[in-house]
Amino acid sequence: MPTNTLRLGRFLKEYKGSARGVAKLVIVAAICVGIAALFFVGAASEARSHEFVGMVVLSIIGLLFLAVFLFGIYMLFRSRGASLNLYENGLSFQRAGKESTTTWDEIASYMQEMACRITKKDGEVIEFGVNIQGADEVAQRIQDETLKRMLPQVKAAILQGSSVQFKGLRPGEKLPLGKTLDQFAAASSGFTVDADGITANDGGNRIAWKDVTGFGIAEEVIARGRMGKHTVNVFFMQDGNIGLRTRFGLLENAHVLLALCGEMVSLKNGEGTSPHRESIDVEQQKLFPAGIPQRLMRIQRKLWIAVGVALAGVLLLVVAIAVAAGLLWAWESHKAAKIVKNQFGMEFVPIPAGSFLMGSENGRDDEKPVHQVTISKAFLMGRYEVTSAQWKAVMNKDSLNYKGDNFPAQFVTWNDAQEFIRRLNEKNDGYAYRLPTEAEWEYACRAGTTGNYADDLEWIAWYESNSDDKVHQVGEKHPNAWDLYDMEGNLWEYCQDWYGKDYYRQSPGTDPQGPASGQQRVERGGSFRDRGPFSAAYDGSNLRSAARRGISLDGRGDSEGFRVVAVARNH
Repeated sequence: MPTNTLRLGRFLKEYKGSARGVAKLVIVAAICVGIAALFFVGAASEARSHEFVGMVVLSIIGLLFLAVFLFGIYMLFRSRGASLNLYENGLSFQRAGKESTTTWDEIASYMQEMACRITKKDGEVIEFGVNIQGADEVAQRIQDETLKRMLPQVKAAILQGSSVQFKGLRPGEKLPLGKTLDQFAAASSGFTVDADGITANDGGNRIAWKDVTGFGIAEEVIARGRMGKHTVNVFFMQDGNIGLRTRFGLLENAHVLLALCGEMVSLKNGEGTSPHRESIDVEQQKLFPAGIPQRLMRIQRKLWIAVGVALAGVLLLVVAIAVAAGLLWAWESHKAAKIVKNQFGMEFVPIPAGSFLMGSENGRDDEKPVHQVTISKAFLMGRYEVTSAQWKAVMNKDSLNYKGDNFPAQFVTWNDAQEFIRRLNEKNDGYAYRLPTEAEWEYACRAGTTGNYADDLEWIAWYESNSDDKVHQVGEKHPNAWDLYDMEGNLWEYCQDWYGKDYYRQSPGTDPQGPASGQQRVERGGSFRDRGPFSAAYDGSNLRSAARRGISLDGRGDSEGFRVVAVARNH
């Protein structure tokens, strides 16, 4: 059974000075979460606008920042909490599922303060905390046990002519977090002891045992500031003319050195000095024992771990990008497979059968009442408004006011659109072409939405405040959820139905075709000249999904255009 058992640290309680370190980690984690959230918001925005490449890239970056956050939280908990069991013949230390055991005879050195560090004779280093609360009894026990075994061996080696080094903090070593530069500067690199005296490793100053007038531990003020004074415990040794000093807590085997001084000073005035060493050549003293210094070995191990983690991170990133690219390719392939293209380059998107609420209660009188409409059969809707190039290919002449192949055909009357469709159907390519019914148009425009607009107009539509008072090429804005472009804005679009102001009051619930006769045809969607939204409620905008108006059969203007519906002839 263990003679002492301590639970060393539970989260914040482990370190007296850990609050700063934990706070830094929490702040960094919070920043990473915030940045990740920004990227995820951006990805969601890209998804809304169907920019899937941007969505995937932003999502991957967001996941990377989120991974940093999760890793930080993992380290926060993993690095806290340990137990140390002391036995008559040694100790057992556990942290994060890893156990280290050693006997008192296997301990090569022990250092307390800044870190409770045990170095075993095989080179393994055990560190179990910084200023652990309630561990004084454990530290005292380790000190007593190691001193009982190490002091006789060290003293015997010195008296036989060997020198022993007591290492401290060397310039360039890693500084403990939260310690000032002044405290670091106050530390020297330790001492080398032989039978004749003690030598400072960093400056070469030396005091012979016979000249020692005092030694011990004292508290020394090294800096003063607004937060108070900074003190440090120093080991000192002095004679009448010179003094040696070093940070006591950073000196390995400091308790052995302190006891050794007491032993050696008792031999001063020549008693017990080595007859063959009257002086010491400081330059010949080894700063480290044979082989790679333990600290360098730890750095080497950490370097390999860091390289391994970096390579693993790069590999994971490559895999994530590859998976995302594969998903994107599959999505684009699936979307491309759904698009139907005829011999004139006209693209059509499949619109599924379904039901929706047609009209608007906060709109104009001809948009009321809101009523449920069912589109019983799927159909193909033109992805874009009919372009000038398509008009020329079918009609064998340029559209009026031709601006370019990819601009929508303008100055088209409803009758002109019917002639275009008649010639298109003469090609007998397996599809029957026509204008959409008013119900089909609103159903396709809404694409599952129920508000005034199918999406943010700035994303999907050209209208008064962003069009510069001119028509734009098709497909320059983002599509709606069903991959249809320019359903709102750019040009008004003709529908097949006669216009009836009160038609909604008597409209059938399934596949309405409009009034049986009339003076005007319906057009939908608004144009580049129509004003955009001013409020969430009805604002008079013609770009609303439910907005409708009538136009004469020979009405011709630069804001009128159309798109075509296709249905397989076997249907």
